[in-house]
Amino acid sequence: MKQEYSYEDRVMGCDLFVSIVAESEAYADAAYAHMRTMAHAYDAQFSRFMEDSELSRLNETKDMEVSRECAAVLTVGRELYEKTKGAFNPLVQVSRYGYDADIKDVLLTERGTDEPAEPYDTDFASVRIQENHVALAEGQAVDVGGYLKGYVAERMVALASEASGIIVNLGGDIYTRGRDEQGKSFQFDIENPRAPHSSITFAYENGGIATSGVHRRLWSRGGIPFHHILDASGTKNPDSDLVSATVLAKRGHDAEAYATAALVLGSKEGEHLLREQGAEYCLIRDDGTFVVSPSFSSRIAS
Repeated sequence: MKQEYSYEDRVMGCDLFVSIVAESEAYADAAYAHMRTMAHAYDAQFSRFMEDSELSRLNETKDMEVSRECAAVLTVGRELYEKTKGAFNPLVQVSRYGYDADIKDVLLTERGTDEPAEPYDTDFASVRIQENHVALAEGQAVDVGGYLKGYVAERMVALASEASGIIVNLGGDIYTRGRDEQGKSFQFDIENPRAPHSSITFAYENGGIATSGVHRRLWSRGGIPFHHILDASGTKNPDSDLVSATVLAKRGHDAEAYATAALVLGSKEGEHLLREQGAEYCLIRDDGTFVVSPSFSSRIAS
């Protein structure tokens, strides 16, 4: 008989929740152990908060031979930059604006003055990735945190190929496959930041889900509120009419990056981008109103 087994951990500076639908608890335990090991390995390799991570060493040296997986992850970042026409950019450095430690240490704290940081290079087109060799320009530093959780969540799901259903939720970036123990599609909720006691429930299976919002990762600079999303210039929070963007896509990293890009662009341009990329979406404006794709509307529970 199929049952759902649940697991929790903390990795990549966020909470990890995994649900596995399987006939054997032993299988679910073993699959989760492999997934947990994978998540921590990616964290050790790509964390910008660990000085000895491969990504930190690349950002320090600017020019080095990297692992095959590092080159692959950076290539995905370049593709996302190109597909969003720069609205999503792994070279923006939110650390320059106060997010220079784990969010639990940054949240709701004062992070210095509100004076502009020194100009820096955000032209991802100039990043050279040639097989296992990567070269950054002076002033550049890569931050893969805006798409790595979706990327890793998808790979974690693949480690439980015999499970009839699975959800990996890595800090709110979700990848799911299959169905629940009753054979029904998994259901998920979207919070409306402008109506905290209301939410939208929808059904989804076999893909990525990501929500980007401006209402959780908050701090102050010179007494002025600031959040973790930077605009395409990499110098300020975007001038956007959106407070939340939820995107459904077949690839986990696409869902995560497109949600951020939509939030940067605002409802009109963001919706255009998402339609162009064939993604489903639920966007929430600052006034609490919704913009949803027709396909997403059909998923909403009555």
